[in-house]
Amino acid sequence: SGLNMDSLSIHCSWMVLLIVLSVGLPFVDADAVAWNYNRNSLGGPDKWSVKYPDCGGVMQSPISISTEDALYDPKLSYFNLTNYNMTSGVKMTLVNKGGHTAEVVYSGSDVLLSGGNLPDTYKLEQFHFHWGGKDSNGSEHLIDGKYFPMELHLVHYSSHLPNISVAQNHPFGLAVLGFLFQVSDKNNTKFDQLLQYFDLIETV
Repeated sequence: SGLNMDSLSIHCSWMVLLIVLSVGLPFVDADAVAWNYNRNSLGGPDKWSVKYPDCGGVMQSPISISTEDALYDPKLSYFNLTNYNMTSGVKMTLVNKGGHTAEVVYSGSDVLLSGGNLPDTYKLEQFHFHWGGKDSNGSEHLIDGKYFPMELHLVHYSSHLPNISVAQNHPFGLAVLGFLFQVSDKNNTKFDQLLQYFDLIETV
């Protein structure tokens, strides 16, 4: 039946921050292929490279993070977030992407991401969500083999490139911040305005 996003109370009780950089591989039109994130499926991540050789690298999603193997790098610096708290002059448009996800396209003054050992300054283009049909299984990425109910991606492109279409074909042209969500019994009213549009999403 899928997850009813209108009735689901979500808050970010803790977040894990990921940086995913494009490596110059072309994007594939999600609406034109029969792929999915189900690891037990014939169209799952392990099979993507059979039909799409560009997906056979080691820098694509989904990423499974092992906390046992992860090493702290003291050379990593903090991120610099510019205009992330801006509320005036901002326009956000919800886009139903093929009936299977929600993407919000941003327009307004530049919202910038830098630091964090990124090679450039990046401009916010859009944000979108990944969720599943069960409260425990919806995120794109995993931690210690565990999926999370939902994942938010803030997609940025290099400020030295004209647009995201050009940037996605450049090494390190994109920077994506990923946030993993937990389900809570406590309602977060900050999501209400956005969630009212989620009934338009036909499948997840």
